[in-house]
Amino acid sequence: MITNADTFYINMNEEKGFFEFYTREHDSYTFVFSSPELGSSTYMVINNCGENYHGHPVKIRYGKIMDVNNNGIYDDSDLELAYEITEIENEIAIIEIFHSLSADFVVKITKI
Repeated sequence: MITNADTFYINMNEEKGFFEFYTREHDSYTFVFSSPELGSSTYMVINNCGENYHGHPVKIRYGKIMDVNNNGIYDDSDLELAYEITEIENEIAIIEIFHSLSADFVVKITKI
């Protein structure tokens, strides 16, 4: 995983995934995925409550890197897309993403 303060680049290495993320002081977080196992789901558990809550909601963005020239290498010709999918108050969100051949789908967002 490559990261900066509020954007995370996650190479799935053609596997399915699950991860838990604890928010910090930022207003939004972007998770950009590449090479997921097609036909699988990734589950993201985002914790923005308790000691992780900084008095404001956080926006969660989901992104994907499209290998435009199909060379298997992240380069300048690739396309990076990211969209806001939810806002989390003082709560935990479980986000299910389904990875298909043509697109990724936000299947379900559960907030507790």
